[in-house]
Amino acid sequence: MGDTIKIKQPSHLKTFKVIQLLDKRIGAKLVKCYIEDLTPEEEYEKERVFRKNRKLYSISSSARGRPSKKQRRDLEEFLGQANETDS
Repeated sequence: MGDTIKIKQPSHLKTFKVIQLLDKRIGAKLVKCYIEDLTPEEEYEKERVFRKNRKLYSISSSARGRPSKKQRRDLEEFLGQANETDS
């Protein structure tokens, strides 16, 4: 008890103090009764900025991997029209 735990996240560092040890597992809602969050507000602000930027630059799931059959046909049709106008 009384130990301080630091958890490194990609964007920030969280700090917790152990208030009481447990003998068995408990639900997530009860965890806050056994630890104290010592993380400064600046670290949580770093996390908010990181999450906001990550959402801005993330690629949609439809743009990943191989194109679907419809996407491939649309691409071939587009490229075919582009090649015809170049000739």
